[in-house]
Order: sequence, then C-alpha cells, then structure tokens
Amino acid sequence: MVMKMNKAGFIKELQAQTKLSEKDTIVVASILDDYFVFGKKNKGKIVNAIKEKLDLTDERADVIYNIAMSIISSNIKDKLKHPFKSQD
Repeated sequence: MVMKMNKAGFIKELQAQTKLSEKDTIVVASILDDYFVFGKKNKGKIVNAIKEKLDLTDERADVIYNIAMSIISSNIKDKLKHPFKSQD
C-alpha cells in the first residue's frame, strides 16, 4: 500500500496492521520518535520500550517493531523509486 508518509498516515497504517488501539499506536509512534530507528543498536531499546510501556511480551513487542520498520522502509523505497511523485 502506497500512502502519504506523515505521522497521521503512519499511525493509521500501524494501527491497521498491528490491531492495537489508537492510544497504544500513538505510544509506539512516540517511542519511535525518541530513537534513531535504523541501526541494530536501537532495536533492542525500542522493543524494550514498547514492551514496558504497553505491558507486552518480548515477542509481541518485536512483531510490532518489525511491522513499524516494514511500513517505514516501504515508504522510503517508494520515495526513492519515485522522487518527484506527489506524496499526497
């Protein structure tokens, strides 16, 4: 799915794919804002923060992290393939 890469669009897509509540999805987006999302060093920190703030298992927090990274990387790839295409 190609979507506008803004925070509201990201939260909507993350909520749809993770089946989290809107409130929990906003918490995840806030956690991602606090860390540099690319790099293996921060993955553990992000997963732990998701786990702690939402009271989830390691496995569920990791799944949510992977879904979020998939959404982000998909949009970056689309932007790189089509740099002049309107993102609206």
